[in-house]
Amino acid sequence: MLLFILFGLIISQLCEIVLHRYHIYSIPGSGAVMLVGIIFGSIVCGISDSWGEKLDFNEHLFALIFLPVIIFQSGYSLSLSRFFKRIGKILTFAFLGTFITTMFIGGSLYGLSDAGLTGQFAFNLPESFAFAALISAIDPVATLCTFGCLKVEPNLSVTIMGESVVNDAVSLALYRAFQSFILEKESHSESNAANVFKQMGYFLWLISGSTLIGAIVGLLCTFQIKMVSQRMGMNVQATVIILWSYVAFAMAEALQISGIIASMVCGIIMNHFCKKNLAKEQKAYVNKVLLLIASFSDMCIFFLAGLSIAVFIREADYELVLWLTPLCLIGRALNVFPLSAVLNKADPKDQITKNEQVIMWHAGLRGAIAFSIALHFPDRCVLKDDDGEWLVPLDSSGGFVYECDPAKCENGCLRGAVIDTTSMIILLSVFMLGGTTKKMLDYMQIQTGVVDSHEEHKKAISEAVNDSKWKKSLRKLDRAMMQKLLVKKKMRRSSTDISEDMVGLDREDEIDKIIQKSDEDDEALGCGVPGGGGGVGLVQGENSNNANFV
Repeated sequence: MLLFILFGLIISQLCEIVLHRYHIYSIPGSGAVMLVGIIFGSIVCGISDSWGEKLDFNEHLFALIFLPVIIFQSGYSLSLSRFFKRIGKILTFAFLGTFITTMFIGGSLYGLSDAGLTGQFAFNLPESFAFAALISAIDPVATLCTFGCLKVEPNLSVTIMGESVVNDAVSLALYRAFQSFILEKESHSESNAANVFKQMGYFLWLISGSTLIGAIVGLLCTFQIKMVSQRMGMNVQATVIILWSYVAFAMAEALQISGIIASMVCGIIMNHFCKKNLAKEQKAYVNKVLLLIASFSDMCIFFLAGLSIAVFIREADYELVLWLTPLCLIGRALNVFPLSAVLNKADPKDQITKNEQVIMWHAGLRGAIAFSIALHFPDRCVLKDDDGEWLVPLDSSGGFVYECDPAKCENGCLRGAVIDTTSMIILLSVFMLGGTTKKMLDYMQIQTGVVDSHEEHKKAISEAVNDSKWKKSLRKLDRAMMQKLLVKKKMRRSSTDISEDMVGLDREDEIDKIIQKSDEDDEALGCGVPGGGGGVGLVQGENSNNANFV
């Protein structure tokens, strides 16, 4: 089975190479990987049912191995000047926008279900909003990959990317809140009212606690790099940074809050402080290693999701899919366009144009995070009484019974309907929206081929600081205290200065030379095996002539 999956990953990589080589944007790379996974999964299920059972989507592997480095890398490679310039807009779309979308989809789904228009399955009120919360988790990886290839206008790219990362955490928090109502054993109003306040408190703790953990871990890693970076080769530096990124995610998840937010914040903190302790070639090497691991993890996630879709989808309720697909699009529109109008009035200097709003609406893809949440949706049998009315099984105390035995349940299980519907919406969004990104960008006349310059970054920093008193205060705090504590004296720079590596660092020839130089240095220092491409180890001695030392 492992050999079979490895061949599938190799073929997936070849498909991505072909799409990139011939500039084919009608099929997104993530969509092609998922399609290969579906084909391989169908072949396995056709060979043997016992083999097919082994293709179950491992949410633990997804959440603890693949996801942390993807989220961390997105924060570590952010253009911070542009991110903080639009931080207010990003958080508005991520928090308020996600809430609007969830409320619209949940209310509409409950109304359709109550009217008997959702096919074989029906949802009660808490189930409707829980399903809406998980399906509101946007995952525009396919779109952002295309954005990266086309070098789409940077402010638009960073807005969509920032919203998507925070949106996933908000959707998960909303889902957990509604899930608690589903599993509530007592149905009294007093209990429900108490649960509302409990979930509001949990939501605030999730956001603030995750942010705090991410910041603390990022600062600890930065302090370690500052203290001992002169005794590290490039490989060790990259390894230390990657390990700390997993620490942020694991610590947050152990406290039952959001590892996604913690990883994102950790990446942003290290982006601002840790990079200042590294020389130009060291930054390039760490960036390249992180991008390599994140790209591989992303490919594995979409391939495994494709395998699981082939296993899980048996008899999808297409009537439910046909209703929810337009609801997702409408909910996204109710999120993007009204909030953009309000934000434009609040900040006339930084407008989100109508064309950019259309692209933001179009970028609302669903992905692996929504699928992983759907796998844990509370399950129950779908029952009808003599009059054809939908029933939720109750126990002797009046609580809901969320257990389902497929062998005894004639009409199917609710979790299966949620998984099938989510899988179909993911496929439709990835291929319909992700595959038309290039055409939509051209039609909306969004600028492509944009390369950031020093002047653009300086302008973005100046606007971000001068237009906000609290950003100006943070800048003063950063200069007066934080950089003195976390950045080596010789490496400190004004926050308005732009490091040379911000421009031209993505050139493959330059990075390849840096990586080759790193391997040679590590071998000379005893950090790696000669001829083996370098390894991991500490420099033994301070007098070595290492060109990578700061």
